[in-house]
Amino acid sequence: MCMCGIFPRLCQFATDRQHEKVRYEVAKFCGSMCAPSALGVEAFLAGNGIPILVELLKQKPDIENHEAALLAIKAIENVFDVRISLSIQELSHLLANLGLVRQLFSLLSCLVQKWRQLEGLGALSVGAGQMSPESKHRPVSAT
Repeated sequence: MCMCGIFPRLCQFATDRQHEKVRYEVAKFCGSMCAPSALGVEAFLAGNGIPILVELLKQKPDIENHEAALLAIKAIENVFDVRISLSIQELSHLLANLGLVRQLFSLLSCLVQKWRQLEGLGALSVGAGQMSPESKHRPVSAT
């Protein structure tokens, strides 16, 4: 697959401009390539597949399903877990240069925002029917 140049072609289907179902299929394929197998991970890295995983982390704020991003995170975890010729430091540097931290932060912010919205909806349905504007933006507790 590396010699055929499939990974650069896949990258165009991983962008956030694509439909979420298409991105999910790309994430499933990448996840299967990064399954706990050194050969698969080496082929994925050799084919320049890491940028695809970072691209899959980009999310539109209004998207309801984050499965593609979660599969990409699992694939990145598998890349770190499998013993390959690339050191952890080199892999971390590559991911940082591709903007992984920014994408993870953006995804986390989006998920927290959705969680807060759901928390607010739960308070509305359980409460006395009224919710003050102050309680809508209350800090999140650690419990």
